[in-house]
Amino acid sequence: MKKARSRAGYIAILTVILLLITSCGNNTGKLELDIPPIFAESLEGEELDQARQMAGWQLDPTGTFAYLEYIPHGSTVPYFDETYDYNDSYFIYETTVNGEKMYGYMDTGFNRISEPVSQWPCVFMYNLAYARVKNQSTAIDKSFLEVDTYLNNFVKKGDTLIQVMWTNEPDDSPYFVDEIDFDKYLVPVMQTNNMETGRTVDGVIWGYKTFNDAYIGDPNGETEFKIEPMFEQAAGFFDGLAAVKMNDKWGYIDEEGDIVVEFIYDRATSFRNGIAMVLKEETDSDGDTTSGFWALIDSQGNLLTDFDYTAIGQFEDGVAIAVTQYNTTSNRGVRTRIYQTYLRSDGKELMLSTSNTAELMPFNEGKAVVRDSNAYIYINNEGETVVPGRYYSAQNFSDGYAAVKKSRTSMRWGYITENGTMAIDATYIIANPFDDGFAYVRDSLSQNGFLIDKAEKKYLTELQLSGISKFNSDGYALAYSDITTMQTMTNADTGESWEEEVQETRYYMIHIE
Repeated sequence: MKKARSRAGYIAILTVILLLITSCGNNTGKLELDIPPIFAESLEGEELDQARQMAGWQLDPTGTFAYLEYIPHGSTVPYFDETYDYNDSYFIYETTVNGEKMYGYMDTGFNRISEPVSQWPCVFMYNLAYARVKNQSTAIDKSFLEVDTYLNNFVKKGDTLIQVMWTNEPDDSPYFVDEIDFDKYLVPVMQTNNMETGRTVDGVIWGYKTFNDAYIGDPNGETEFKIEPMFEQAAGFFDGLAAVKMNDKWGYIDEEGDIVVEFIYDRATSFRNGIAMVLKEETDSDGDTTSGFWALIDSQGNLLTDFDYTAIGQFEDGVAIAVTQYNTTSNRGVRTRIYQTYLRSDGKELMLSTSNTAELMPFNEGKAVVRDSNAYIYINNEGETVVPGRYYSAQNFSDGYAAVKKSRTSMRWGYITENGTMAIDATYIIANPFDDGFAYVRDSLSQNGFLIDKAEKKYLTELQLSGISKFNSDGYALAYSDITTMQTMTNADTGESWEEEVQETRYYMIHIE
């Protein structure tokens, strides 16, 4: 549970509040309400209570949560997604600009802190976000300004290149290259008719220059290629190797330009953590591509798998979900069968699904939940069953608990611990994963939900929550409630009045005290 930390006095926070109320520049503003934000770590005790009350914050009856209500009026609304973790308390709002949906950022007080800046909603991580601006992908910083990107969406921070991708939650292990000497680190540069250009045209060839020569340049003259232009396509160096294309085939070179993996593949990815994915295509008698299958290789070019996979997903906890597709022919015609398997980075398959209806979920907390043969089980990265029992439905573990349905007849969710013990009885029709010690649940379709802790104590029942996002590292989450209210309607001509049901969405900023 997050704890408040005292860092400033009461007078200081009130001064900040008054400044926020009275100041407004071109890049700031309010959604609808004039509510100043309160940062829980700034105050504690009675001072925190008094400051929050001034800003509209309320404590729940247990004192476990503080919350701020916001009722939108217009097309600009907070952007909600229960899978989002709004990092650094940069929450997102949604609006319409010239008929197009756009997104900007707001703080914990529902104050707009940016103009609409992106066509995509993307959270910040390591002070950067991946935005879509004028139909072009780019990175923005916390001033909401575009920053330079290199290679495949990498941003330079000190001696490190960090890959910035679209995400709905901060990545605990982003892909990066650190301790770089930019006077030596090689990057691909395109050359056309002896003129370097950033545009792709027919007949281009690629070579390599140092990062500083390619992106900063030499004010005293033209910079030189460290690896001469000779490649039809070229990627960056990762793990000391770069994927390059010659004679319509891909291979890999080292930083000296020497061939390490021969040019025999139809597609190739960059190396990550010592492995890469390579594709071989199959063609018919006319030379047309009919299919393609992927395999894994190591940094010496050794095959770690056969060419068995039509797709290989992202590796999580050293394991990826791979897909195999086969066509079978019978008197009924051609039938496509699709199988999934867990594939370790060393090339070992953990479990091959046995039917088209099998479901494999990504690994989390060292375990994954798998459905096959009409039951869900939990396995580790050796493919071993690690949680006793088979379940009618199940979710991944989070915060040490997992939501499960034990049988088809109950159709209610409960929570198990990692040893399979039913810690919370199956009484809920909706049961979200635990997050910071709390989970959102609903026990009736006719009523909205609430939070429970691991002792099944209820919280925020008074808000009638319809959903809540993940709590971020500062202890904040965005929630909403769809409620029906009765409003008095009056006929302006006759003066006749009547009661009418009106649907209303209310938003809440919630903080763990």
